[in-house]
Amino acid sequence: MAVHFTKKSISLPAESCGVDNVIAFPTYTEQTNEKAHEHSFQFSLVANHSDASPKPCEESWQKFVARLDHPEVRGPLSLEAYLTANSDDQDAQKNGAGFVPAVFDGKGRADKNVTVVTGIGLDFDNKSGPPVNRAYIEAHLNGLTYAAHTTYSHSKEHQRWRVIVPFLKSVLPGKLPAVYEHFKQLLPDVLDAACMNPSRLFYLPACPPGGESIYDWFASNGTLFDPLKLPDVTCPTTEAAPTPLGEKISKGKRNATLASIAGSLRRQGLYENAIRNALWAINQSTCEPPLPEAEVDKIARASRNTR
Repeated sequence: MAVHFTKKSISLPAESCGVDNVIAFPTYTEQTNEKAHEHSFQFSLVANHSDASPKPCEESWQKFVARLDHPEVRGPLSLEAYLTANSDDQDAQKNGAGFVPAVFDGKGRADKNVTVVTGIGLDFDNKSGPPVNRAYIEAHLNGLTYAAHTTYSHSKEHQRWRVIVPFLKSVLPGKLPAVYEHFKQLLPDVLDAACMNPSRLFYLPACPPGGESIYDWFASNGTLFDPLKLPDVTCPTTEAAPTPLGEKISKGKRNATLASIAGSLRRQGLYENAIRNALWAINQSTCEPPLPEAEVDKIARASRNTR
C-alpha cells in the first residue's frame, strides 16, 4: 500500500463566509507524522444507502486507509453505459457499502442522531472552478493527513475524487460549518456544500465493470487536523447542524448525563477509547463548566460494565 508524504506547507488568504469579519484559520507545518498511522479513527459502517442502523467501528487510520486499496465492482452497466444512464439507474447501480465519519446514538442514521463527528469527507461539485485531480489535491492540502480516492463516476476525461480527513479530536456536529468553511478556503470554488451534513454517507471505493484499471487513490501522512482550533462560524445560508444534546449540561447533571451517553455508546459496541473521545468532545462543548478530564476518564472506564 503506497503512502504519499507531503513536503511543503501552503497558506491561502482567509474569507469571511459572507460576513464582514475576517476569520484567521491555521496553516499546516512542514512535517511527516508517523503517529498519524496509529491514530484511532471512529466511523460508522452501513450496508447501503437505505441502511438506517449504522454499525460503529474503530480502527487505526492506517487500517482504514487500507480499505481504499481496491474498489468493489458494482452493477451490470459499463462505465460508458453508466454515464449515459438516467439518475435513478445510476443511483441504483452505485448503491452499496459505505461509511459515515461520525458516531450515532443508536436511534438511526440522521443528523439529529449524530453524537460526535470524527472526520469530514470532501466531495467536489465539478460545476465550477478548476479541474480537481491528484495534483490539485496534493497542492492545496499539503502538510495535512488525509486519504483520497476516485469515485464511481470517475473517468480519464472527467476525473472525480473524494478526500477523507480524520480529526485529531472528535467534535459535536455544530462545529462542521467552521470545518467546511476552512476547507472551502483551502479548496476554493470546488467543494460540495453537502459536506457539512454530519450524517452524510460516503460510499466505500467502487466502480462499474471495467473501471478497475482507472481507479486511483493515495494518502498523505502529515498533521492531523484539529477542528477545535477553528473559530466557530455561522454562515448566513447554512444552519448549523443540531447537536444531540440540544442544551448545555449544567452543574449537577454533568456526571449523570455523560454516564448515560457512555452507556448508550457502549451498548452500540464502542470500546473505552472511542467512548472517552466522544465524552471529551461533549464535555468541552456542552458541559458548564466542563468536568476535569480525570472525571471524564472515570466515566468512560465505568462504561465497561454496561450491558
